[in-house]
Amino acid sequence: MSALSDLIYRLKDLGNNRNSEGAIPASVNALNKAVKEVASKTQLLDRDQVIWLGIDSLTENAGGFTYNTVLEKMARGAVGWGGRWVPFSDVTPWGEFTIYKQGINDISPLPYTDVRRQRSLDGRGFFTSPGADCIFLLEPAFNWSFADVYYLQAPGGGSFNIDRPTGQTAVPVNTNGALSIQRVRITNNLRNGAATNNNAIRVQSNPVSATFTVYGVMFYSGDAGPCFVNVAQGGRKLTDQMLFDESFQRSWFDMLGITHAVINAGMNDRTSSSASKFQSDLTAVLRRFAAGTDITVIRPANPSDNLIDNYDSVYPSVAAQFNGKYIDTKSVYGSYATFIARGWMLDGVHPNQHFQYRLAQDVCTLLFGSARYVNTPPVINYVGGDPQ
Repeated sequence: MSALSDLIYRLKDLGNNRNSEGAIPASVNALNKAVKEVASKTQLLDRDQVIWLGIDSLTENAGGFTYNTVLEKMARGAVGWGGRWVPFSDVTPWGEFTIYKQGINDISPLPYTDVRRQRSLDGRGFFTSPGADCIFLLEPAFNWSFADVYYLQAPGGGSFNIDRPTGQTAVPVNTNGALSIQRVRITNNLRNGAATNNNAIRVQSNPVSATFTVYGVMFYSGDAGPCFVNVAQGGRKLTDQMLFDESFQRSWFDMLGITHAVINAGMNDRTSSSASKFQSDLTAVLRRFAAGTDITVIRPANPSDNLIDNYDSVYPSVAAQFNGKYIDTKSVYGSYATFIARGWMLDGVHPNQHFQYRLAQDVCTLLFGSARYVNTPPVINYVGGDPQ
């Protein structure tokens, strides 16, 4: 995230502070407009891309591997690496993290009718129970300059402190208020050469006076380059994705600054949704992104039953509807038999890491014009700049 986009972020938050008549001060509106005009003319935000990726195991962690991991590394070599979304969850499928938790409850098992899950970004996060001591510590193995911790504000919500990274004054957060998604910014002043325990974010409340819900954190490296928001979960259908509250999803996308959406879907829908139903759901999910979002639709590789062929006309049609890009894995990479012959299948449904490397390279080239593999993110104890 550049200094300019950080300024716009702060202006958006400032714009939420209305005057006594409920209006945003004219000076704030005028300044915000001026900054955006400068940004559009100088193209200073060209590399401030935030990439949303979903929705199922190809993108999450099929066979202990995801193409997104390689995509981040290839993007780093091509255009840089700006940061990553990490859910506060029992499941952290992308590695490079240490988690310590006490007195928290994961929201993933909750039904979608529960407000705490329905209003989440990706069905992950944690909530607390009154009277218990709560600690959630997330320690990434990479450098970060600043981060936004996202939580659910709700009537009667409790309070917590963020007391790490080490050396930072504890930040108190009160979640009581009108139902909405909120965030708090944390700065890491111990970036290069820091001990690992200085690099963690820790949420705690001892004891919890009233329940609260915290969803996750968006880490920013402080360098130019795209940020990645992986929301995928193995087994997820489009019909599941539709259960997240639409207005809150729009709020999430706006607050995270989503500029690109790369969606892989259909594998888990193929036995339960007709082509017309699938097309309707895919269209509805993509409409939740702001106008102008760069859309890429990925057709899943054929499973052994070939039922995904029923959606062959849907994918390019929906991609064209949103002026988006389309990756037709069957035409580009081959049939199920071809995947088997090339040794690209983990089982009858999931491609293995050999195909995922190839897919990551092609997606990176499609999004950024090139791909060059560089280890990312850099480990936290490097000194004196990027070791690559």
